Amino acid sequence: QRLRIEREKEGMSRIGNNKSMQRERWRFHHRVAAVLKDIWQSLQKLGRGQRDMSKSQYIQMHLAVQQEVNEHVADPHEMSGIAEEDWNKASQGFASLDFDRFSIAWYKH
Repeated sequence: QRLRIEREKEGMSRIGNNKSMQRERWRFHHRVAAVLKDIWQSLQKLGRGQRDMSKSQYIQMHLAVQQEVNEHVADPHEMSGIAEEDWNKASQGFASLDFDRFSIAWYKH
């Protein structure tokens, strides 16, 4: 899984240097869509059949991703606060995330 993500990063870095354009291109890239679908399906298995993602699941996932992506992980309390802020944006006021809101959240932050 980690090797696959590294290959994806390498491929994405060739798309362009403008961050907003790069993010928009990633949104429609078939490999990125496949990775998001894999993440979603993995989370669904952990959620014991829950259809949507709860706030606690989102925050747990957010913290795990940040630990993998960031070389210098910030203070855990600060990271929890960031995860909470991102949840508030991603959930759009709903009590849980469906796949569409989950996918959109990856591109808005």
